[in-house]
Amino acid sequence: MPTAFGWVTGSSKNPSLAILVRADLASLNYFPEGDSAGFRSVGNVIGLKPGGMSIFYLDNPNQEQPVLNDSIVPFSDALKAAKDFLVSTDLPSSIKWFEPRLNFDCMVRGV
Repeated sequence: MPTAFGWVTGSSKNPSLAILVRADLASLNYFPEGDSAGFRSVGNVIGLKPGGMSIFYLDNPNQEQPVLNDSIVPFSDALKAAKDFLVSTDLPSSIKWFEPRLNFDCMVRGV
């Protein structure tokens, strides 16, 4: 089962780039400095069901990590983003990103 987990960091904890890899597919998360929830890659890989999930693995086959198909990109795109990140720890512009937003009003009210 060809799987891997990669983590590329700058000189400090953040910004950082996390890359999950399964064969020729990858999913990326970028964590900037500060309190941001981060960004996830946006993908559209042919053959993956839109809105579905795919299983990646962390360190071994027992550590399954479900990943949204909509966040999966070809490994070659992830490699380009990793190279971009190593040159500049800014959000790599070589792929599309999604930034989740939290509704702090609901969190504060406990709704």
